[in-house]
Amino acid sequence: MDNSAPETLLSKTDADRIFSLTKPEWNQQAKEYVGSGWIVTSQHDTGAQVAMINPSTGTGLAVHPLFANDHEPPIMVIVSNHFPMGALPPMTDEAKRDIQAAAQKNLGSDYQVKLQHAKLEHSEVIELIVTKRPDA
Repeated sequence: MDNSAPETLLSKTDADRIFSLTKPEWNQQAKEYVGSGWIVTSQHDTGAQVAMINPSTGTGLAVHPLFANDHEPPIMVIVSNHFPMGALPPMTDEAKRDIQAAAQKNLGSDYQVKLQHAKLEHSEVIELIVTKRPDA
């Protein structure tokens, strides 16, 4: 994963790699991110979640593939971008469409991207839900 900026979208290279792994393979590889600034924030029945926080900006990024079982690739990957309240411009419908379109363009036609936005108590979260197209 690109660890230079937590705001980075999931790259096509990362998506291809994650969608080629089984849950045990991902859980093992997730541990390797710890040395490069990533931490395993939680272990779920659906697979490990890794996260990175930039303490100087207060931004963060979490990647969580969701696996149905130990033998198949993930059903989806959730990429959560966290921002301090007020750090983002207003999240209009147009802004959301633009972010989703940029993520879709970045990942290409093998993937489908859906954006969700939420305001929490002290932060805003932009989640990209990435699924692999069945015919890809």
